[in-house]
Amino acid sequence: MDNEYMPDMEGIILAGGKSRRFGSAKCLYHLHDEPLISYGIRTFQDLGISVTVITSADQVENLSDFAAVLADESRGRGPVQALMQAARHVSGTHFIVLPCDTPFVSGETLLKLAHGAKEDNLDAFLARDSTGRVHPLVGCYSASIDSAAEDVLSAGSASVWRMVDLLPNVKYLPVADSELFNINTLEDVEAAEGEIKRSIA
Repeated sequence: MDNEYMPDMEGIILAGGKSRRFGSAKCLYHLHDEPLISYGIRTFQDLGISVTVITSADQVENLSDFAAVLADESRGRGPVQALMQAARHVSGTHFIVLPCDTPFVSGETLLKLAHGAKEDNLDAFLARDSTGRVHPLVGCYSASIDSAAEDVLSAGSASVWRMVDLLPNVKYLPVADSELFNINTLEDVEAAEGEIKRSIA
């Protein structure tokens, strides 16, 4: 399917390595009989947006059947390094980012983030929940953020918040808490399973 919505937009999914709580890579843990990572990939693909997964080197082979994969060069420097890597990888002016463990973000939300960032030429357009909390890994970033990310890393920090603070043009999109539900524990998996069952009942 061609990307009829945003022809030069690319999607990035951040998928870390092994999780102690899950005993393996969290992104491959099954939620309602599907690997967790498949939810975000499918949301991008349904919009016709090409997607690349950034993951640890030891997971590249395991994830290569799902989408294009880049080995994470963070070496413990977290999502700032991954965002810099993404910014230097994409060919367009902006990219959408999702973490692998936030499976319920809708295509409508992704399009709002993408259109808003492009139309206003934002450095970042980030999701914000009902409490006012910003989710910096659910958003649309300009590819030009690589310099801010590099400045943060060069200063010895790995804080994504410090990177966002360096960006001069940032806005926030209110997003339903249900979409921003983040899976960090096995109890979260059970809650997500229940939500899926209710939605298809």
